[in-house]
This record gives sequence, C-alpha cells and structure tokens, in this order.
Amino acid sequence: MACHDVLNQSELPDCPTDCREISLVLLITDFRGLIPQRIMAWDGYDLDKLKKEIEMTGVEVQIVGAHQIDFVSLRKWGRVAAIYASSQDPHYKQYLQDIVATLHASGVLLFPHFEHMMAHEDKAFQALRLLTTDIRTPCGLAFGNKKHAYEYLAGATFPLVGKCVAGFGSRGVRLIRNVQEGKRFVDRQMSHRVLDKGRSLYLRCLHRIFKPKPVLGILLFQEFIPHLEGDWKILIWGDVACGIFRQNRKNDFRASGGGRNHFIDIPDHVLDFARGVLDKLDLPWGSLDIGYDGRQCYLIEYQGLHFGLTTAEKGLFYFVRNSDGVWGKKLGRIQIESEMAKIVRKSLANQKC
Repeated sequence: MACHDVLNQSELPDCPTDCREISLVLLITDFRGLIPQRIMAWDGYDLDKLKKEIEMTGVEVQIVGAHQIDFVSLRKWGRVAAIYASSQDPHYKQYLQDIVATLHASGVLLFPHFEHMMAHEDKAFQALRLLTTDIRTPCGLAFGNKKHAYEYLAGATFPLVGKCVAGFGSRGVRLIRNVQEGKRFVDRQMSHRVLDKGRSLYLRCLHRIFKPKPVLGILLFQEFIPHLEGDWKILIWGDVACGIFRQNRKNDFRASGGGRNHFIDIPDHVLDFARGVLDKLDLPWGSLDIGYDGRQCYLIEYQGLHFGLTTAEKGLFYFVRNSDGVWGKKLGRIQIESEMAKIVRKSLANQKC
C-alpha cells in the first residue's frame, strides 16, 4: 500500500512549507501498530484516545506504520508533526531511527526531538549531551577504543562507575575501584578487532595465526556520587509528574532493578529539578533518574521515549505544578494520553507561520 493512500492528503495550494500552520500530526507506530511502551515493551499508548484529543485543535491526526511513510507525499501537507515509536531491539531501533532522522531532515516537528531518539538506549550519547548543559549530573566520559580507555584509567580518580551504553535495570553497570577493575570492564565491552596500519610482514603473519584481541567497542565512565541511599524515578509530562523512590540494593550502590521501590511524597526540590531538566533538554515529557542527597539533585540518566509507565500506572497520587510554580498533590493516576495531547496542542498553538 502506498503512503499517499494511507495518508489520504487533501490538495493544498503551492507555497513554502514554513509559511503554513501544521496541518497534520502523525502517530508513527512500530511493526505491531504500537507506540511502546506501557509497562511491558509489547504494550503501548492508547492511540485512539491520543488521536481524538489532539484533534481537538482542528488538525488532522493519522495513525500510520513507520513502513508506510511516503516522504514525497508528506511535502504536500506543508508542515507536519509526529509522535513516534522506538524499540529496545538495536537493529529495529536503527531502522526506526533512520525513518525519524529523515522526518527530522524534512522539517517535521517531532515529539520528542530527534536527539532524544538518539539518547534512547544510549547512555554514552546522554552523558555527552549533558556536558553541553548546566544540568547537574555526574561527569561522564565515553570511549570507543581500548587504548584511550586505558589511558583515562591511568589517571582516573576512583571509585567511578562503568556503564555499557545500552540496557536497563542496572545491567552492565559496575562500581570500579581501581585500574585493574577498570581494565577488566573495558575488556568486556570491547568486541571488535581492528589492525594498525603499517604493520610489518612478521606482525601480519602473526595476526593471521593468532587473532588480535578486540580493541573497539563503546562504554561510559561516570563520576561516582557517594552517600546516595537510592534514586528517584520521575515520570513527568510538562507540569504533571509522579515518581517512586528506589532504594539501593542491599550492600550495593545500584537502585534500578532492585525491586525496593517506595511510593512516597516527592520532595519539591526533586520536582523542580525534574521540571528544569525538561526545559533545558527541550523535552515535552520524560523519564528521569535523579539522585538527591538532601541538598542537591543529580540527573543520572534520562529517556524521552519508550520508557516504562509502571510508576504512573501503579501509583495512587501524582503532583501538579500551578502557575506560581507550586506543586500540589492529587489523588488518582495521571491520564497520560491526555497530558501528552495537551502538550502537543499547546505546542501547535505556539507554532509561528
């Protein structure tokens, strides 16, 4: 089926795309017809509800599979916006990222912006991106070569945290206490062999017999923040937020995936910090891992899409920020699709033609 059949676009007069209001919002789904996730990766948002509530602006909204998009036909709509799916499967995520990158290059207004798709399942990108902001965060350095990582370890201050760039629930996260532990962590993350240029005949023969050890991969070293008893998992949509406190595992510095979760009131300082992160990263909504030592907050990791909604689905209360910047507690659960639609409607209204 061609995308022009799926999109069912109307005829529009010829004029530059930047002089039109957004006339179409796409809800771009994965191969299952979902924009994941909810609690599990095989569930997703209520797209019919999201569609209906965005349509309150008078804009047309269409649910379309990523494989159905015809980029030529999209130009006939003038300005287009989109909410889109990602995936935890690295190969399928790359496919979806290619689609979304092309939409970004075509001027489509994305929720969230393309950089946040790059941040999904990529802790290295997150750490590097945060270096360009004034968000308080553990200093992180990414490496793709064993030699460079070893050189860093030789002068590093320990302990520090080693992370593989993908994964969840503290998988691939290690506390590194010395150079030897750091090198072992590096060796586990380097999976590709590469040969230096200008090798002698002797070395070329030797490498044919004894395969060289892997020297390329990707990993992250992050500053260790001491004295944290856990972290806050905050889910936030604009001025509406919920969260849980995740207590560290016993005799461990890690909280995520430990199951020691507590639905308790969130300190205003954490909520204010979370709201500030949205502004500084230009995120419409997000899942934020925040460390709080009673004085300062630290953004440990973040996601702008494909994050789990357990905190929102199982909580009995949430928090709303009023026009004076004061957070108030509300009983019940966040109506997630309604809050997403509200943010999209506000953004569309603010677009200048």
